Amino acid sequence: RRRQVLSDPDDVIPGSRLPLSGGLTDRDELWIYPRLRRSLGTSVTFDAAYRLTEGRYDDDRFQDDTNQQATVALDNYRAEQGMTWALRYNGQKTEYDLSPTWERQEALAELGWWLSGKTRIFASAGKETPWDELADAKMTESIWEAGFAYVSGDKISAELAVGDRSFGSTIRAKLDYTFQNGNMAVTYDEIPTTVGFDTALRQAPALDPDGVNDFLTGPGTAESYIRERLAWDLGLQLRQFDIGASVFSEDRTNRLLADGSTLGDQKQDGILATLGWQAGARTQIQFRGRVVDREFSNVNKSRFTGFRVDVNYRLGVRSTLTLSYDRAEQEPDDTTPAGRAYESNIVSLLFTIGTGEGRRPQ
Repeated sequence: RRRQVLSDPDDVIPGSRLPLSGGLTDRDELWIYPRLRRSLGTSVTFDAAYRLTEGRYDDDRFQDDTNQQATVALDNYRAEQGMTWALRYNGQKTEYDLSPTWERQEALAELGWWLSGKTRIFASAGKETPWDELADAKMTESIWEAGFAYVSGDKISAELAVGDRSFGSTIRAKLDYTFQNGNMAVTYDEIPTTVGFDTALRQAPALDPDGVNDFLTGPGTAESYIRERLAWDLGLQLRQFDIGASVFSEDRTNRLLADGSTLGDQKQDGILATLGWQAGARTQIQFRGRVVDREFSNVNKSRFTGFRVDVNYRLGVRSTLTLSYDRAEQEPDDTTPAGRAYESNIVSLLFTIGTGEGRRPQ
């Protein structure tokens, strides 16, 4: 796939890929993701996966990266009663054209107990590569975690765990709730990662697939950090309206370059909202809005705001005419005199021809 990422996080960041701002650059990604999942007997599950991602930038100023991840898990969760156990392994490696390789591993053994057919408690212990050991992937640091998981059919799935890793105490949480007219999801995790891995695995916002999904990362940077991210997503499907909302807060701490030098913390917080209205048999109106605050090292702060309105009119079974208005603004904080200010207003008229029937224009 080819997508656009920031060329310089200190420069202008456009609200979408359409404006010719010079703030984005092309990144080509080629990946393979084989996975093997097998049931062993009545209660044991084996799950192994490998992902290889090649990242190539169109701009020669930025070094390319190769990211590999291997995971293996064995557990007896399907028994849904009595004692539970699990074995897990996770290995990650990022290679650059010029900078040194970053590699880490972790291995865990877990024991637990089903309190009921829905609730499971667990505790695990193991070893991992110290987060700041960039040149040696040996698992020398002890880690542990304890928590509970709850599942109620297809409606509710929740998990909460606390622990201690090489970078300090940790907490992770996940809640998925499906109801009659929609769904809600809340996630929080704290993980060590690199710019290469984060860029390769980070998906475009579901509510704004054409928008920027990261306001911090500079391309080709051989940087590792601890990513702490909280996300809340809501989707509602009503008779004539589709409503979506997404809130996120992300901190990047303990930032290290490949040569071992440290960098200041970063932070980005934001909210995205969408409203779709089926105004008639042929007409659909969609609104998207966002507000994102970004902070570099406590001294470089900016706010990004924007909204877009699309009026889609279906001309035929496969053809659609779309009139759009898109406004975006980048405003530096009063304490950031060197920050870039930016504003764009775009009006567009698009004619699209689809290949299937009944598809809504995107």
